[in-house]
Amino acid sequence: MTSSAEIIAALGLKLHPEGGWYAETFRDGDGGARGHSTAIYFLLEQHQVSAWHRVKDATEVWHFHAGAPLALAMWEEGSA
Repeated sequence: MTSSAEIIAALGLKLHPEGGWYAETFRDGDGGARGHSTAIYFLLEQHQVSAWHRVKDATEVWHFHAGAPLALAMWEEGSA
């Protein structure tokens, strides 16, 4: 089993401001500074959390590749 430190080093991940580690792997050149779409690798180590955040102008997609189960909590617009 590969350790999280090995994955962080191999992928060149950086600390994410909302928690965890990330590396941007794709950014659509159209659409201004944010682009129409982006893709990142995102890694949470044991006991790390991703801070609550709102994504108003995009769709967020998560892919699970390895590790312990992860619980995502989501609220529909206007319900939180």
